[in-house]
Amino acid sequence: VIADGGREFWFTRRTEGVFRMFRMRIENGRWSHPHEVSLLPAGVDPLGVDMTLSADGQDLVFVGPGPSLDLWHARRGRFGWSTARRLSAPISTESQEIYPCFVRDGSLYFSSNRAGGQGGSDLWRAQRQEDGSFAEAVNLGPTINTEHQEGDAWINPDETLMVFASDRPGGLGGYDLWISFRGDDGDWSAPRNLGPSFNSEAADYCPMGTWNESLFSFSRRDGRSWAEVTQGEIFWVDAAALEAFRN
Repeated sequence: VIADGGREFWFTRRTEGVFRMFRMRIENGRWSHPHEVSLLPAGVDPLGVDMTLSADGQDLVFVGPGPSLDLWHARRGRFGWSTARRLSAPISTESQEIYPCFVRDGSLYFSSNRAGGQGGSDLWRAQRQEDGSFAEAVNLGPTINTEHQEGDAWINPDETLMVFASDRPGGLGGYDLWISFRGDDGDWSAPRNLGPSFNSEAADYCPMGTWNESLFSFSRRDGRSWAEVTQGEIFWVDAAALEAFRN
């Protein structure tokens, strides 16, 4: 995640067998060394992945421990970040909730294998309410979700473009990146595969974009599972390249 006008970079690194959050900042014109960001309460599993920051950079939601995996929230204050708290229902449930993505109005997209979906892991949206809480999450429906796995969604701030990862048929590898556009009627278009310019025979996933929509990034993992990973890479591209898929 790139934040603070491009001066801050958040990412996950696996250390001592645990995925943990790290942050780098531009200091004196150069990137600092990575620093671990530990926001979970004492005694809680230090897992921290799949971060998303609100438009003003003050709210952080990430995946942490839970009955399966849950979403946790921390708030940036004058003296740093608060201790994270698990987002309660209707966001976190006994099922798995992962890969959150804030949009401009503070609403949250995420993926979950909770009941009520199309099968496998689905994409969901929870509307942010005036009191700061979240309404019941709504499944994005059968145009986007299938009986296969859908997850890792990045939605642009105005919710007119979405890129997500899926292992549905028609891809080039285990997981591919797919794109959908939302029309004036509020409906999402049938997803299109981003093709060999983005996808490969490896797992392509973790799409992310900057708040000003100038840059788009994604990750690639060689290896059929996390236990078999041989290499991981991050790729960047001008976000305007995504517009070529609109028509």
